[in-house]
Amino acid sequence: MAVLMVAATVYGVVQLLVLSSPTRSVRVSTVLLAIAVGVYGCGIVTVLLEYAYTRTVSDQPHGGALLNTVKTASYTVDPVIEELVKITPLLLAAWNVKIRRQWGLTDYVVTGAALGAGFGLLEAVARFGLDAARAISHPAGGWIIPDSLQAPWIPGPDQVFAAWFPAPFTTLDFGGAHPAADTSPHLVYTAAAALGVGILIRGRHWLRALGLVPITAACAHHMLTNYAAAQPGARDTQSLVEDLNGILWTIPLAVLAIAMGVDMWQIRRAKRTVPGVLLREERAGRTGLTALTGYGLWCVPWSTLIALRFARMRRALFYWKRSTTSSPTSASPSSSSLSSPSSRRVVDSPSQAPASQQARSPSKPRSTPPRWGRSASSS
Repeated sequence: MAVLMVAATVYGVVQLLVLSSPTRSVRVSTVLLAIAVGVYGCGIVTVLLEYAYTRTVSDQPHGGALLNTVKTASYTVDPVIEELVKITPLLLAAWNVKIRRQWGLTDYVVTGAALGAGFGLLEAVARFGLDAARAISHPAGGWIIPDSLQAPWIPGPDQVFAAWFPAPFTTLDFGGAHPAADTSPHLVYTAAAALGVGILIRGRHWLRALGLVPITAACAHHMLTNYAAAQPGARDTQSLVEDLNGILWTIPLAVLAIAMGVDMWQIRRAKRTVPGVLLREERAGRTGLTALTGYGLWCVPWSTLIALRFARMRRALFYWKRSTTSSPTSASPSSSSLSSPSSRRVVDSPSQAPASQQARSPSKPRSTPPRWGRSASSS
């Protein structure tokens, strides 16, 4: 059962990895590692913070019972804590200047979604990981934990691989004959909040203020969902949450489309400042995708791996050029390793070398070999 939860989590992240390939510069291994960070880092820190908050408030003279404090915090403070903790690894990564300049908005969205997916996996395993002995198989696939009329349901492989960003578990309505996997809410929340983090970091001037909008929207949606779960009598709120859950899978796609659109625009402008990394076919008028696809299909899989790595590193260079305010002649960490062979000029004679190079490397005096024939005749 835990294997199915992990499969659903990883599959949702892999979907974003594939869709973000045209503008993503972060490695696949880094994104998969972010899932583990969401499980063991963000999840544990969130539990400790929420535990400390509820106990501190309930211990106050007018704090009330601990049960009421936990219930109230579930839709007031806890969602804010969870969203801020989940985007903290992105802020820590952006503290590094190299990462901050070489990441585009797409990288923030994909990595943030992986952090949220890992957090949701920890939540699912903590709640139902020990109930495998009570689980029963569902005729349509998956496993049911029979504890109420709305029993938790772990989707099977057929439901996982047929859904967008599947959640590790969902609630099965009584009598549901053909269940479907829900969308992972934490993946959605953190993907939206990660877009805000990317705008705050890569934006300029007043545009950075727009980064607060996705973060606030993610927290508000999280609070609304938890409020509907904690207040069974709020029928209007529950109806609104159900309508939002029906289109929840479109939010990561919309967020990723915005991020990729901005990154493509930045890549197009950065190509003018770094012409040395353009391929020969690109200079001839072909697109970069066409040129790299032709090389990638030349000797599969080795040429494919080389083409993908080259494209990813070149995007990082383009993001670097767009984020830095230095002159175009300043060298970046990746410019020397990405120079294409067609952009290098072969110097055939000393007269073709630049004047600065001739000045730095003065010519040595030529030594004439001894004339053995003349010296022998003279003697």
